[in-house]
Amino acid sequence: MKIKGIEYDNVVANFAQETWEDDSNFEQEYMGNIIANLHTLLGAEAKDYIILIYSHLWIAKDNRYDFIAQHGDTKKIVVLYLSDEDPSSPLPDELMSKKVFAVFKTSLVKDGPYPNLYKFPLGYAASTKHRPVTEINTRKTNVYFSGALHNTRLPLFKNFTFFRALPQWYWIRVFHQFKKYVPHNYNGHYPDSHIQFNKGGFRSGMTPDKYTELLYNSKIVLCPTGILSQETLRHYEAMRAGCIVISDPLPDTFYYTGSPMIIMHDWSKLDALVKDLLGNPQRMSEIQQKTLAWWKDVCSEEAVAQYMLDTLRRQPKPRAAATAQ
Repeated sequence: MKIKGIEYDNVVANFAQETWEDDSNFEQEYMGNIIANLHTLLGAEAKDYIILIYSHLWIAKDNRYDFIAQHGDTKKIVVLYLSDEDPSSPLPDELMSKKVFAVFKTSLVKDGPYPNLYKFPLGYAASTKHRPVTEINTRKTNVYFSGALHNTRLPLFKNFTFFRALPQWYWIRVFHQFKKYVPHNYNGHYPDSHIQFNKGGFRSGMTPDKYTELLYNSKIVLCPTGILSQETLRHYEAMRAGCIVISDPLPDTFYYTGSPMIIMHDWSKLDALVKDLLGNPQRMSEIQQKTLAWWKDVCSEEAVAQYMLDTLRRQPKPRAAATAQ
């Protein structure tokens, strides 16, 4: 399979090369960089491994599990399980019960019954290109959010409206009835800010270039939960851009726990937090430096490749079969 312009004879996928390279595949850039870094770290040891990029959405072969059965006795098969954003969805038994050395899965909230299953960060969208990071207090946009409006984001959304005092149960019950009549643009809620809730779904707002431009010129980025998962691409995009991230609670994983992200358990307190942050440039700068360090040391492609290498070297030898407990 070709990754980042390099043909790897030990990287395969359960879908076509064209699917991996398609613009709609937001994971290709981040995951491709991780695979390239992992190969570099493995060096000559890479020949002992086969990396299987797996997606239940893009299955192109009926014999997708035969590959594991054929090579599991001679190679250490490492699965990168992508695309599944629903943390409650079960893992495919056919995949987990074969001779797999290790599985790294995104959107994995709880440790499952498989001792060879590991959590894996979601990463950023391929369309969000990295730009030079500027000092946070020189940026023009104070608070930034642009994203789809759905039920899980109601606690944040109603904070900007005239109806913020209404109880949450009422919002959830009648939301879809009046959604299109409520303003979705709240740029004026904070000075020099861009806050826009899109009426469509994923990628229904501004162009990727405009999104990136605003992101890298923003001080504070709001990261409410996604529609299926607590995690979003925005968390990683904002960290990489050196923004202050304000987020809903996140899963207990090594790449979130202890991070400089500010966790909001009650979005009604957002106004006071934003006012405090904008009034303290030194604190803003300190949080930015901690965020950039967290990205580099924990969430970047280089850091994740090192985490994978360390995990693989701790992993016991392959088993004949893995069974759920």
